[in-house]
Amino acid sequence: MRFAKTIVLLLAATFLSGCYTVVRPTIAHVHLGHTLSGWVDTPERIGLLEVAEREAAVAAEQAAKAHQSGRNPAELKRHVDGVLHALDPKLVSQGPGTGYGLIRAIEGGTDHLKFAADSPDASKNLKDSVLGLESTASKVRQGARVGVAICQEIRASNKPEDLVSLAEELKTQTASLVRDTKGWRSQIEEMVGRENPPFSQIERRYLFGLIRLPNGLWQWHPDVDKAGSQGIGTSGYR
Repeated sequence: MRFAKTIVLLLAATFLSGCYTVVRPTIAHVHLGHTLSGWVDTPERIGLLEVAEREAAVAAEQAAKAHQSGRNPAELKRHVDGVLHALDPKLVSQGPGTGYGLIRAIEGGTDHLKFAADSPDASKNLKDSVLGLESTASKVRQGARVGVAICQEIRASNKPEDLVSLAEELKTQTASLVRDTKGWRSQIEEMVGRENPPFSQIERRYLFGLIRLPNGLWQWHPDVDKAGSQGIGTSGYR
């Protein structure tokens, strides 16, 4: 009985002294989190993949409206500008969507998948999967650039018959972007499901707690374990 009381007192003292082990996620998994969960410069700090999905959906919606506009050139071109804004807001600064752009989101998400695979603590599964993930992302990015080219053709045309034909082509192209972006998510999630140790939701302080060194490597911010739940803010990213 006396022994049991001693154990209880020792446990209580340990608890009250605040002695506990902090277990950080792997740096590779933090980079996966940037693609899947959150990144510092996205709207509402959502994941780059979610931004890509939102922008693809907006582009498809605007392309469908352009197609419905038929032979009303002004209305058609207004919605085409909405497609361009969703794909690359540097080309059209105002319009529906997040304001981030599908192309930028895909490129950023791909970068962080590569950062993850290049991390010293990356799993074999991640290293073996990254080329396939890059290939799918490249397909989406190229599809978005084709969409941009169609939009630019529409903006330069004044022939009603050409506008109708190009609007139909744009509708088909942007619908493919939605499917391919969803396919990219499925491919990433299948890879993540094979991770060992398992990938899990990352605390905000760790998600935004990396810094990039001049040599391109990533490391933890010195104060990452002291940071509040919103994190320090990842820095040094080009």
